[in-house]
Amino acid sequence: MIPEAGVTELKIRQSEGRLIGATNYVLVSPPTKSPAKKAGTRVTNKAVDKKSGKPVDIVPQATKPISRDLGGPRLQSARLRLVLAAYAYQIPAPPPASEPELMLKVSGEDAGGGVRADGKTCARVQVFYTGVDELVRDVQVWLQWSNGLIHPNPLIIQKNTRQGSACWTSQYPISAATVQIAATNPRVSLSSNPQQTFKFSENIQGIDFANPPSSITVVDNYNLTAVFYDPQGHPVKLVDARDLLFDSNNGVILVNPQHSTVPSGRFDSSTILIPTYFGKSKIEVSTDGYPPATREINVTWLGALLGSLLGGLIGGWLAFIDSGGKLSARIATGLIVGLLASWAYVLVGLPKVGTAILHNQLSVIFVSLMAGFSGVKVVSVISGRLNLGF
Repeated sequence: MIPEAGVTELKIRQSEGRLIGATNYVLVSPPTKSPAKKAGTRVTNKAVDKKSGKPVDIVPQATKPISRDLGGPRLQSARLRLVLAAYAYQIPAPPPASEPELMLKVSGEDAGGGVRADGKTCARVQVFYTGVDELVRDVQVWLQWSNGLIHPNPLIIQKNTRQGSACWTSQYPISAATVQIAATNPRVSLSSNPQQTFKFSENIQGIDFANPPSSITVVDNYNLTAVFYDPQGHPVKLVDARDLLFDSNNGVILVNPQHSTVPSGRFDSSTILIPTYFGKSKIEVSTDGYPPATREINVTWLGALLGSLLGGLIGGWLAFIDSGGKLSARIATGLIVGLLASWAYVLVGLPKVGTAILHNQLSVIFVSLMAGFSGVKVVSVISGRLNLGF
């Protein structure tokens, strides 16, 4: 309930910020007084008795209450999303002695601070009549504006009403489009601010990932990019900067950074995916006013295993060239030692390191190679001391 008379701004938004909000203006008139009823008077209806032909009173009877259970089990079990609404007082109603005025307001959806510039979504141009007495004839209001199209022009405030409206559209985004009242017929005084500034924002349909992988290896660092796109699926350059939030539903993959800002003139931003273990993880990117984009990514181990085996094989072969001995024994030892060292590096070392140079297949091969080469030397020294013939 709005307790005061005047022009009031109404706002609506979704509680999680994942839908486009909107604004509107309404003119709240003072309450009208109805004549008081005499005490003890009973309200009746008149009818005519068919037999006597005399008028009789009909006393209303109590009726059965109407059930308000409109949802039933299906509605009660549904998951509802909360939508928040609010209002803000703009200009109070003028005192009875003041001169009648016309007040100009612009409202509409709130897609990044304004209406989408798609050539069809309307910014609502409203002109309110704030006089005490009702209009006895239509008022024509001619508008003048900087960008786009307004229809109709002039807009009409019909007699016995207090508001007229028009649709303002634009095919191109603009941060500060203006509209003002140019003339009226008949002449009516204007409020102290007959011009309004309004924003037409980019025609953004939503946000999505540009290069989502289906799977990555546990040693990869992956650069994941998110883009704003239009209804045709093309990237949209931003007029004003917007914030993005990247997130993961578990610890299998870490994202860095989690928060990113797409600057004006750009349409994309990136984050780094850092695997910490094997399994599946859901990566999400979100921004105010639009549903989030989600992708499931599988972290695999096969690539790391092959890299470990290759490094151990090369390490054992280099140890054979350097120290001699049995080739098969050198290679077998290199494989075992290199595999153990490289997987300790993958599972213990990599999650603690953020450097992209170390998160790749070559680093695993190198660690396995060095471990295989050094590990064979250590084993050969021990076996020589024990006369094992290695």
